[in-house]
Amino acid sequence: MKYLLLFTFLLAYNLSDAKQKFYKWTDADGNTHYSEKKPQQQKTSEVNVSTSYSQPVNYSKNDSSQEEDQTTDEEEKTAEQKAIDEYNKTEKEKVLAKQNKENCKIAKKNLATLQQTVRVRKINPATGEYIRLDDTQRVKMMKTAKKSIKELCRK
Repeated sequence: MKYLLLFTFLLAYNLSDAKQKFYKWTDADGNTHYSEKKPQQQKTSEVNVSTSYSQPVNYSKNDSSQEEDQTTDEEEKTAEQKAIDEYNKTEKEKVLAKQNKENCKIAKKNLATLQQTVRVRKINPATGEYIRLDDTQRVKMMKTAKKSIKELCRK
């Protein structure tokens, strides 16, 4: 009960602050001042403090109207927005190309290891122990590595 009363008091106090008046005046040197208290012997003007609120989002639209909104958004984009989108797209492509290059190196190294080593072992993720692969499993891993190299090492 005490907390509810305290919460209500704080809420009412904050709301009263929201309606507080602010004053603006210029001193003898030409400097503009703002204050919550009205200065004496100064000509002041009241300042209207306004807050801006974002528009509410309507989530009840069906899919077709959302598609229409997206097409109008594309049409309304400014040249600067389009340039930013294009820049972001090229940066994503650069990052992806760099990741593919690194993964390509790893896949090539894995393939070389699989081709050179007859006894291959890997860690069993369930138990954490090493297990030895037979030739069919090794050949299957080699095929997977070759496929990865084809996908990742393009240009």
